[in-house]
Amino acid sequence: MDGTSCPLCGEANHCVMATGKPDPEHPCWCKAKSFPHQLLEMVPAAAKNRCCICNSCLESFQQKTGG
Repeated sequence: MDGTSCPLCGEANHCVMATGKPDPEHPCWCKAKSFPHQLLEMVPAAAKNRCCICNSCLESFQQKTGG
């Protein structure tokens, strides 16, 4: 699985780390977010710790669960 794609929807996750060009002055958008444990459990085993969930999937999950 490509590290630049969301493991849940397949769309671009816009992960700075996946670009191979991390910048300490401009951290990834996800550093300011909190990912619920239930959402992280939805990531397929092959993608765990390899691919980041996109902001759209995070927001969708939060809207559905109220969190």
